[in-house]
Amino acid sequence: MNNTAVLNGLRNRWWLVVLLIAVGATLAAVPSPDQVGNESEAARYRATHTMLLNDPTLVQTGAAAISANQVPLFATTGDVPERVKTIVGYAGNSAELADQIDVVFDPETTSLTFTTTQDTPEYAVLLADTFADQTAAYLAERQDTLYESRKEAALERLDDLEGQLNDITKELGGDAENPTLIAQR
Repeated sequence: MNNTAVLNGLRNRWWLVVLLIAVGATLAAVPSPDQVGNESEAARYRATHTMLLNDPTLVQTGAAAISANQVPLFATTGDVPERVKTIVGYAGNSAELADQIDVVFDPETTSLTFTTTQDTPEYAVLLADTFADQTAAYLAERQDTLYESRKEAALERLDDLEGQLNDITKELGGDAENPTLIAQR
């Protein structure tokens, strides 16, 4: 192969050389993806805390029963977001903080997942873990409070019944053969 063969090939295919140069120049003018984005599209980090509910029904007799499907509501409203706000030092309001976390109950696995996306991985983990911990603490405290109130109500009822029994017993002392008092006793 000699130099004249290469030059003859370029002379015959000059249009292909010009076309490739034009395509290369066009591609060079297109901005690369890292030049298109802005700072608001910076890396975000997602953290998830999964917790299993030991008692998925959380059944309590009476009007104050909680179903497991209600736990996400307790986790994102009321006392729990306020507690988390204090612990993590969040400057905004607790409702805004609660909007940053997704709480989902899965009835098949009886699991509760707390998921958040934040600017730093440390804060994402802190927020997911703190919401989970405070939800568990709140539910335990709520169950203790319900137990204590039911116990107090039962003791009051017991005192009332003992008082009634004592009254009937006193009446029976004067009329031991009274069938109505015997039945009431």
